[in-house]
Amino acid sequence: MSSNTRTRPRPETRRFRRAKARAPIAPVLVPVIVVAVVCVLLLPAALSSPLIAAAVIAILSLLGFAIAVGLDRASNTMLVMAFGFAPLTLATLGLPILSLANVCLFTAFLLALPRLLREPLRLPGMFMLGAALLTIMGLIAAPIAISAAVSLGYLLLAVIGLILGPAVVGWMAPTNRQMWAMMIAFCIGTAI
Repeated sequence: MSSNTRTRPRPETRRFRRAKARAPIAPVLVPVIVVAVVCVLLLPAALSSPLIAAAVIAILSLLGFAIAVGLDRASNTMLVMAFGFAPLTLATLGLPILSLANVCLFTAFLLALPRLLREPLRLPGMFMLGAALLTIMGLIAAPIAISAAVSLGYLLLAVIGLILGPAVVGWMAPTNRQMWAMMIAFCIGTAI
């Protein structure tokens, strides 16, 4: 046989090549369909109030961003933004608990949740002991305070800020590079 004879590719190979050529359409088409469905579902609510419209735009922007860069990268970006907004305590969405930092941290947690559910939560024993003591002492002191409701509100803010926030950040296990980005974002937020 001569070396210049050409062999025809097997039909399985041609079918595989055709399927491989069609594959890149799915990653583009699925996000477009998801955003379109969310737009259709949220459009009636968005037309009723400008505040709801702004929230819908924020949700759709976040959804598009997460689809474009991936859940992990979007989660890391939101975590850095949470540290940037942390010094801006007056930047709230109505309630003190709805500060921009808390909203960004909660969003980062939700975006990282699929990954976090596969990883165990490991917290140091001293942290857990301190969290338990803070919560127990706060629950004992709140009923005997002058205003129990205000005291319980401050206890809730303390538990969220001093226990849940660090626990969530520890569970997300940021890399050294992400921690540098969080520190720089905090410094920029403080300067602002």
